[in-house]
Amino acid sequence: MQTSTSNTQEYFIFVNLANPFAKHNLQFTGQILSAGYTSVLQYSDLEVQYLEGKLNYLPFVINEQISTGFLSFYCASAITDYRVEYDAEMRRLLSFAKLPSRLSAVYAFATEEDCREAQRLYRWNLNSVRRFTLLEDSLTKVAKVNMEIISLMRSVYPTGMWSGEDIERIWTHYWSGGGNLEIEIPTMQSPPNTHKRIHSGEVWEYLVEGRLQLQGDLYTPIQF
Repeated sequence: MQTSTSNTQEYFIFVNLANPFAKHNLQFTGQILSAGYTSVLQYSDLEVQYLEGKLNYLPFVINEQISTGFLSFYCASAITDYRVEYDAEMRRLLSFAKLPSRLSAVYAFATEEDCREAQRLYRWNLNSVRRFTLLEDSLTKVAKVNMEIISLMRSVYPTGMWSGEDIERIWTHYWSGGGNLEIEIPTMQSPPNTHKRIHSGEVWEYLVEGRLQLQGDLYTPIQF
């Protein structure tokens, strides 16, 4: 197993049973498999690239021939989530290639406390949480990351002009397993209050490339 964290074997996952594919897979197999892991099981010739972190998961790339750098407010808003994921993925490929990709992994929590904190912050349904066991093998990859960095950057990406150095620092911090991230953003106020510093906070989640086995009954919520 390739990992940036401790050897956690039990995880908690918010399961979307409204998704017919997730529901079907769990009903008939009792398992969740990540996308990259599944790809290697189906196409064994991808295994070396997968283990070396050379698989390309990006569905779209940046248009280097765009005619202007000035974007409408709508355009900036529309592309924000993907630009966050694109920049995170590019930094992973450049500096942390063997860690699981956000575009392929299963998202999980290691503690009930983190599930409750995610519910408090995002109003996710705790009744959808199920307990899983990681079935570790040679293809398993796990990374512990601070999900609040993603939430913060989604909210502020449209508000500023981010230099290459800014982007490298932010996503190196994320993939290194860094905790609270502090950044500076414009306030649109007159001097001397043109900028302010804000913090991400911390909620720890795990990116899992591998096979996870459901514990207990699919339709019985965990008692928190």
